[in-house]
Amino acid sequence: MKHDTAVGRICISKAGHDKGTYYVIVSALDDKHVGVADGTIRTISSPKKKNLRHLFIMNSAISEIERLLDGESVSSNLKLAAILQALRDDAK
Repeated sequence: MKHDTAVGRICISKAGHDKGTYYVIVSALDDKHVGVADGTIRTISSPKKKNLRHLFIMNSAISEIERLLDGESVSSNLKLAAILQALRDDAK
């Protein structure tokens, strides 16, 4: 999968101190790295740089990601956090 098409996809960290954390890919940085956000600690305006090898990219994506990325406001981050929390709850 080309990671420019991965923007908006939900992923789970496979390695690092944040292992098991749900994120959404918000940007493609280079061939091996993407920017991810969770809406709480890592906001849309300050994404975490993650190596693609350290992420499990799911098939599901957030359909309204473009609107959330354009907003970069507190409400966008809260909505992103709520979506990811619902996914974590469903996975349990």
